[in-house]
Amino acid sequence: MSLGRIIFTSLSVLIPVTFYAIIPVDVYERHDMFYSFAAGFLFFGALFLALGDFQSLYDLTSKPEPGEEVPALRKLSPFAVLPAFVLVFVLVFHQSSRKEDELAAYGKLTKGKIVGGKATTTTRRFQSNTTYSIDVMYVDSLDRQHKFEESVSGSDFNDLYEGAIVDVVYSKQHPALAKVVTDVSALKAFVNVPSDTLTIGHLTAILEGSVPRDSMVQYLNSINYEWTGEASGYFFANEKRKIAIKLFEDNSELAYVEEFNMMTAASDTDFERNLTKNGFKKKASSANGETQEFYYTDRYIVSKERKVSDNKSSNGMPTFEAYWIYHVIRNDQEGS
Repeated sequence: MSLGRIIFTSLSVLIPVTFYAIIPVDVYERHDMFYSFAAGFLFFGALFLALGDFQSLYDLTSKPEPGEEVPALRKLSPFAVLPAFVLVFVLVFHQSSRKEDELAAYGKLTKGKIVGGKATTTTRRFQSNTTYSIDVMYVDSLDRQHKFEESVSGSDFNDLYEGAIVDVVYSKQHPALAKVVTDVSALKAFVNVPSDTLTIGHLTAILEGSVPRDSMVQYLNSINYEWTGEASGYFFANEKRKIAIKLFEDNSELAYVEEFNMMTAASDTDFERNLTKNGFKKKASSANGETQEFYYTDRYIVSKERKVSDNKSSNGMPTFEAYWIYHVIRNDQEGS
């Protein structure tokens, strides 16, 4: 075996290993497509030359003379393009998985701010395709500022805006490696956030004054992520889970609100099943031709109300949002 073949064979092994495992994940992520295609190009060149075992530039550029015997591996050298393409695809998918694994192992949650974004439309064979991306800035635990670009779906792009605050998960090991996470269920794959279901027990504790008003947000966030409260101290919302709580000044009533899909709404919600599980009895009453359901125990009454609001989306189309409102009050007949 010639020295040239040994060198290029070694390179055809070293190149995939370098791009697959040696280049740090945060460095690769900055220009992932460039690195993937560069690896494919270099791998093709090394494998092509290793198979061809060309002794000179003349061997590489000239056609064989009639009757000249061509080495079998040299005939296969043009097909080196096939494993090169395979390597590109492997690296693209591997880097995506590598990033997810890194954030799952060393992820830290922080807040990021959207500082820009763009929609890019390309046309190929008379078909248009639009991709969306946002620019996000965040600060790590050492107060170092980072900025990165994130691809998003069209719906997320329409919902987000410049200046919006979003959840960012970055790697404690490589702080420049980060990802925007808009869904709570997806967030759990990277960081440990509370994700319990709000129950009637939580609400009655609030109604009875067991939770100090100035600790309400902290209490709710210990149940599930992520609650915010108004300065008044009477309204709290979890936009990620599309639920809210309204308190009344005299602590006589509490309203729990949850958004639902009118097309897939079940007859009983998880909250109502929790009521039944906690000893509440269900009853229906009729007034003015309308039937209203409520749940009760000796201590509390929970009435149920449905409301639908109509709004306009960013493109001017009407949208409808439906809510269940549960009014939790003390039962005045307690002890009678």
